[in-house]
Amino acid sequence: MLISCGSGGEESYPEFTYADGKITSEDGASYTPAPMGFQPCNAGKKCAVRDKYFDLYQLLDLDGKAIPKEDWLTEEYAGNATSVYYGDGIELPDFTEIAFSRCYVCEEDETVSFVSDTDDRALIGSLIDRIANGKDSAGRLDDSKYTYTLKFYSEDYPGIFFSVDYIVYDDGASYLYSICNKKWAEATGMLDGLIELPEDTAN
Repeated sequence: MLISCGSGGEESYPEFTYADGKITSEDGASYTPAPMGFQPCNAGKKCAVRDKYFDLYQLLDLDGKAIPKEDWLTEEYAGNATSVYYGDGIELPDFTEIAFSRCYVCEEDETVSFVSDTDDRALIGSLIDRIANGKDSAGRLDDSKYTYTLKFYSEDYPGIFFSVDYIVYDDGASYLYSICNKKWAEATGMLDGLIELPEDTAN
């Protein structure tokens, strides 16, 4: 099935229903939800509706180029709660198997604000390895001072990010948290040089 992306107005859209781990349209098109933590780079035109209430959009890459809608769709961006879907012709490996080439450090409130980025493959690999294989740390109950979002990008999957939280506490300790594998990992100092913390934060 070729999904047609609408331009607004009274245009009708294909309707998908979620069941058995997939969203499927009446015409047989189906997509699988990506694991939590995968997020859209950008959203384009509305293409479809899921379960009557959730609008689905075409993915755009970092340059605003449309990703084939047969391959990927996304819901409206809502941080870690965002669902992206990949078509039956796409294979999405575990995040540890993706060759990430850049990491964007962002702050998120009602909007996403860029802080810095790096293409240091060694650092990127260390961050991914830490969240995948590092010692699992218990999440701290005290309030964090700063929370950043690390958005990992790969040219192999140009419409999506893999997102991990980087959380800094008053005493200067920092942790990675991945909603994908529900893991906390100690990461103090790993982003020195990319994040400039205020002087009142301990080192």
